[in-house]
Amino acid sequence: MLEEDAPPIREFMDRGIIWLLGSSTFLRDLLAIVSQALAARVDLTQAQRINRSFIPDDLRKRETDLIVLAPYVDDGNAVPIYLMLDHQSEPDPTVPFRVLRQMVYLWDQECRGFEDASLSRSRWRLHLVIPIVFYTGGADWSSPQLLQMMDTPAALARFAPVHDILFLNLAAAPPETLTGTGSPLGWLLRVM
Repeated sequence: MLEEDAPPIREFMDRGIIWLLGSSTFLRDLLAIVSQALAARVDLTQAQRINRSFIPDDLRKRETDLIVLAPYVDDGNAVPIYLMLDHQSEPDPTVPFRVLRQMVYLWDQECRGFEDASLSRSRWRLHLVIPIVFYTGGADWSSPQLLQMMDTPAALARFAPVHDILFLNLAAAPPETLTGTGSPLGWLLRVM
């Protein structure tokens, strides 16, 4: 029996989506929706979920929704990469900066691990981070870029950090984009 006075589950949509994408099957399905070429080469059966909390020097906690380490297989070689998922339910012009900051936090943790292992700096190899922004809001929002946050003359734009973000705007995605892979996740997203 349901309790009429029970408090609602906070952030149900956000938490539900992140819970779903914690499954390697559904994460692979989402990756196939945003980039079939990438999904074909990332082996999510070997994915490891990574701590998503970062505590920088100023002691403010930063958190991303989901980070996994998985091998990218190309020409028989497997190279570990990070997939970093950030779920947004409303447009946020600071997303490119937040994504970049979280990428740097991941790399900083790797560098600290290299130092702790007394690894020669010439042997340090950082993992590539592929950010995915999954947007479920109704307001119009296109793929965010860091340069959009800067008042920069065109002649200086080349000095702005550039990183691609795989961006899925659920409301603007054509139905065949979501259901074209035939995955249950695609059909669920279509219903949403």
